Amino acid sequence: MIFANALRSILRQDPDVIMIGEIRDRDTAEIAILAAQTGHLVLSTLHTNNAPATVTRLLNMGIPPYLVVSSIIGIIAQRLCPLICNKCKESYIPSDQWISRLKMNYKNLPIKFYRGKGCNLCENMGYFGRTCISEVMEFNRKGEPVDDGTLVSFRADAGGLSPASAGTLNGVASSILT
Repeated sequence: MIFANALRSILRQDPDVIMIGEIRDRDTAEIAILAAQTGHLVLSTLHTNNAPATVTRLLNMGIPPYLVVSSIIGIIAQRLCPLICNKCKESYIPSDQWISRLKMNYKNLPIKFYRGKGCNLCENMGYFGRTCISEVMEFNRKGEPVDDGTLVSFRADAGGLSPASAGTLNGVASSILT
């Protein structure tokens, strides 16, 4: 039995929530979208670089645009980032090249930057543990991005999107990320 057939069998049981490990092909995407259209809450993973790319990926799989926008209520993209080791954390001034990427100069740096020097606790790597940086994109009933603040507390961008870069900068400002 192939995965799509197994998924169809599960849908015959009429569950409220369906968790699909990963959407890899058109058949799985179609079943997931149709299940969402019939009132099921579908949770799944899809490999993309960011939240908005999820819509493009589904369209590239052959899902019609009207089904994509009417089925999705939210997308969360995530990255795991290493945490700076608290035992060997030290402040530093980033390179000119890095500062120019932030479109800042040394005089107007709003935050202090930290890095791990390396110690016995972190096995001289400067990092100990990981945290998740998320990018959240929420949709309304019309399939348009919304910005009502229900999913995330920090919104760097109007239109229902909280970019991962905002969470990363928050991590740097909190001195847990470098």
